[in-house]
Amino acid sequence: LGIQRCDEAYRGERFVQRRVGLHHLCFRARSREDIDTAAKFLSEMGAAIVRGPLTGDWAPGYYYVLFEDPDGIRVEICHVPGAGVLTPGVSFNPGRDYT
Repeated sequence: LGIQRCDEAYRGERFVQRRVGLHHLCFRARSREDIDTAAKFLSEMGAAIVRGPLTGDWAPGYYYVLFEDPDGIRVEICHVPGAGVLTPGVSFNPGRDYT
């Protein structure tokens, strides 16, 4: 993963999540406590927290915090215990499976 400064000509533009390309970045944490620690750190630094930490239905035990970087790019940190959606018989995003 490489991140670089944008060209001066594009400096005033913001990220648009629904355009072609990147939707968001997601990093998997080792525990729910790691999510809580990250959320506290983000809150203390004044980050734009979109939601969380919350339990979601994307996978069994899914717990996450979602925030935006200064350009509006959404970054998620999540914890899914065990094998998550790789567990045999577990549905990926129940009811809204991606095809």
